Amino acid sequence: MVATLLLTGLVNTWNLVGSISGLAHTDYGCLLIVKISLFAAMVMVAAINRFRLTPQLDLPGTMRLLQRNSFVEAALGVCIIAIVAALGMMAPHDLIEHIH
Repeated sequence: MVATLLLTGLVNTWNLVGSISGLAHTDYGCLLIVKISLFAAMVMVAAINRFRLTPQLDLPGTMRLLQRNSFVEAALGVCIIAIVAALGMMAPHDLIEHIH
């Protein structure tokens, strides 16, 4: 599932932005970089929750760490949704034409 999201996101990014320059030199591209960074952080937190903390639930304090990390993961998801909403109101092609 995560790999599918990543792959479709990369294809969509390339179709919308079209170049590394468009990614680095437009407001749309910069916001997209922030979204990708938050997504990577969310996946890392989810992996820690799943593969490190969940198997150790019988250890003292692990449940508290899992709850905290789950909150962080959800907060990152909310931030990503807000960025997607902002990106949806921007016109990436118009922005890219100004830098060419």
